Amino acid sequence: MLGKCAVSAIVGITAMMSGGVALAQDGTGPECGVFVHVAEVDARHFVDHGDDGPSPGDQRLSSHTLYDSEGNEVGTYHVAATLLPQAPGDDHVFHATIVSTYPNGTITGIALASPPNPEDTSRGPHRETVRSVTGGSGDFAHATGTMTSIMLDGGRQEITYDLICHD
Repeated sequence: MLGKCAVSAIVGITAMMSGGVALAQDGTGPECGVFVHVAEVDARHFVDHGDDGPSPGDQRLSSHTLYDSEGNEVGTYHVAATLLPQAPGDDHVFHATIVSTYPNGTITGIALASPPNPEDTSRGPHRETVRSVTGGSGDFAHATGTMTSIMLDGGRQEITYDLICHD
């Protein structure tokens, strides 16, 4: 079972140097606007905090490396999703916090997700998921917009960022 420190470590991994995307003026990371990266999973875990099997408070944690269209490593992408209480007859629902980390800042987001099996951390192609951007740090400190994720073969995700940055 992963503790709070492990969760913080997964979410807080720093990014490698960037290349091959629309870069900020200082050349260190993406700019606001629309850009696409592919996330390849590095680690994915289901953490059962309470009763055996899915129950409120359980978590799905994942950490990914982000690549641009030329295959250059540009950052990292992390998800911490907490299972919410389930109403009788309803699907399991997770509240997810998403952090994309680049050399010039972080992009944060939130989403609700309903996987078919909360404990199954394998991922195959499925529907598109839209996540709300809630801000970030550095060049993305006041960003709004969306992160749209489409699952690809092999557990990879194509993530389209559509960001508006406010001063």
